[in-house]
Amino acid sequence: MRYLFLSLFCSLFALNLHSQETYKDTITLQEVKINKKKLKVVTVKQGKGKQEIGNGFFKTVPTQTFFIENLPYGTIQEIRLHFMWMSMVTKEGSIPTSKIESTTYEITLHEVTDNKMGKAINNTPLLVKLPAGRKSEPSATVDLSALHLTTDKFFLVLKRASDLPCADCNFYIPIGYKTEKQLLYQGDIYNITIKDNTKIGSHPGYYSGLLCEIKTLTREY
Repeated sequence: MRYLFLSLFCSLFALNLHSQETYKDTITLQEVKINKKKLKVVTVKQGKGKQEIGNGFFKTVPTQTFFIENLPYGTIQEIRLHFMWMSMVTKEGSIPTSKIESTTYEITLHEVTDNKMGKAINNTPLLVKLPAGRKSEPSATVDLSALHLTTDKFFLVLKRASDLPCADCNFYIPIGYKTEKQLLYQGDIYNITIKDNTKIGSHPGYYSGLLCEIKTLTREY
């Protein structure tokens, strides 16, 4: 009887050790939530509900940088820009009597890295060509899908690539919008840090952003 008890005790002890070792080797998996939503193209308008303004600074500062934010996370598909006419001489506010000269802009997108301007997404600028005509507020759509840019924010460098026309001619400038924080940057594009403030900007009374619509392929909707 004593041997039977001893054998039973040893068996229970070995089982307990095995259970402890098995417990130590057990891997607990955390719950993984999978977004089952289908991919969908969502359009976000930068400047929705804001006062629109003409970015006349392109007359003297041909290269300017805009911070684009508050997008659903996904792959950027396209951007639609809006323009208005401007004369070499100050006469905005009336319909031009002569045609508006063709105007070309270049677009380069940059990543946002550590809250600063990051590397360029496209080494070759994308062209926006506005033909000569009498249309006072044309728009232009640029396909960005080939860049495979997956993000919810980026920098956009916009450069006027065409020469200014004659002194009494008209040309196209991008339409912007008034905003409470700085979204427009000028100067050295490789020394830009995002400034999240609501103070009055260097230009009288407001900051400005780039009026545009951006389409993103995303599951966030």
